[in-house]
Amino acid sequence: MNLREEVFFHNETLWILCIGQDFTKKPLSPLMDMVDWYNNQLLTKGLLSRQISYNYKSKTLLPTTGFLSLSRLLILGLGDEKTLTEIMAKEFVYEVDETLKGLGEKAPWIIFPPTTSPQFISGFNKNKSKSDRLTAAPVSMD
Repeated sequence: MNLREEVFFHNETLWILCIGQDFTKKPLSPLMDMVDWYNNQLLTKGLLSRQISYNYKSKTLLPTTGFLSLSRLLILGLGDEKTLTEIMAKEFVYEVDETLKGLGEKAPWIIFPPTTSPQFISGFNKNKSKSDRLTAAPVSMD
């Protein structure tokens, strides 16, 4: 499946883009860039103007422009995504679960950058089963 097909395959009402500080050194990963492009580059504009933070556990809810099937786009900060640990993943899952509870959302599509530490991704996948809202959530590594 190519990137465009993957983006239009997902029909979850909430998509979560996890952004780390690596974006300051190179552009957004291809999948995130495509989602951003179809959303009028609100993510890129927010990051460049510092209205959106990539700091660990920061949260920004973005409006959508209607080109995509989602209702809301949530940006979650990872900080230095290469140094995230499995223990941090457990805490992150709890934070995401509480955020989803507050938003009244279930099973969002979650996209992590390719530079996210494998320990964090492993811990996230292991701990997401403890959350009713995340158990069925598809996770993509871009």
